[in-house]
Amino acid sequence: MSTEISEPIAEGTGVPAASQPPSADITAAAASRPTASPPDRLARVAGLSALMSAVLAACGGGSEDINPPIASPEPQPLPGTGQVPVPAPGSSPPPAPATPAPGASPAPATPAPATPTNITMAEAARFLQQAQFSSTDADIAAVQAKGYAAWLDEQMSARSYTSGWDWLVSQGYRQYGIRFNQNYADHMIWNQLIAAPDAVRKRVALAWSEIFVVSTSTIEGHWPSFAMAAYWDLLNQHAFGNYRQLLEAITLNPAMGAYLNTRGNKKADGSGRVPDENYAREVMQLFSIGLYDLNADGTLRGGAPRETYGPSDVSNLARIFTGYNLNSPNRQHETDPSRSACPWC
Repeated sequence: MSTEISEPIAEGTGVPAASQPPSADITAAAASRPTASPPDRLARVAGLSALMSAVLAACGGGSEDINPPIASPEPQPLPGTGQVPVPAPGSSPPPAPATPAPGASPAPATPAPATPTNITMAEAARFLQQAQFSSTDADIAAVQAKGYAAWLDEQMSARSYTSGWDWLVSQGYRQYGIRFNQNYADHMIWNQLIAAPDAVRKRVALAWSEIFVVSTSTIEGHWPSFAMAAYWDLLNQHAFGNYRQLLEAITLNPAMGAYLNTRGNKKADGSGRVPDENYAREVMQLFSIGLYDLNADGTLRGGAPRETYGPSDVSNLARIFTGYNLNSPNRQHETDPSRSACPWC
């Protein structure tokens, strides 16, 4: 099952919120005033408030405690007559433009409806096959309607499916008589990849599992399927999180400790014993800096291979990864699989 998700994904197009157009008389008064493009909604509202205050001041509007009223000009004589026009009986002057109540701010702009994404069915299906494991008609329609970025945001914030641990329990696999069976881990993983609705999270967790590799064949002793479930759930928990936190969590995971020998690793002593260097080497070579110094695009920095670490770095880093083991003073791990999920509990 391929997990390559390295091809670039086109960003969705969004439409900025559009403000309501002002009335014709206000537009004419404000035509010479520059407008701003604030970066967020709060700044936009504040900018509109300031602009409307200036426009109302120019038009004679606004409350008395903010903008003083502007006196109406005196009537001028008609050309060639010297007579001042008099309003017809019963007529009234045109109403002044409406002004907001003191302290009131204009209503926030109404967002414009989203424009079509113009994503074809073939493009949506290809994107879905990279982002998850399938592309149903409903998924294709959702991507076409929402765009790539909005659809991904929705999937990344979706609630996680039943954990691998809880699924094993629900299937009745937490039984003392089958505590050494490894096969139930395979059942759990396939259920997670096929039945889970949060397929994007599962796709990313599967990709992490091919970097932070472990195997049930190295988890000797009790409850190997539950140890694998705890490892899988950890990858799901940190799928979209901080890499530094993921690296620390996987370092302290019992399944990883069994696979790369940090579990039960002992410090050096006077008899010539030295710490196991397996995890120290892998954490640099595979999980972080890699073998050679690279540019951001993956090319060799300086044009020639330059090793990022040497034997001394490995042996000294290995001294850190000692003293870790299950917290099971009374051998609780033999009867209670929860030690595989929280070894320090």
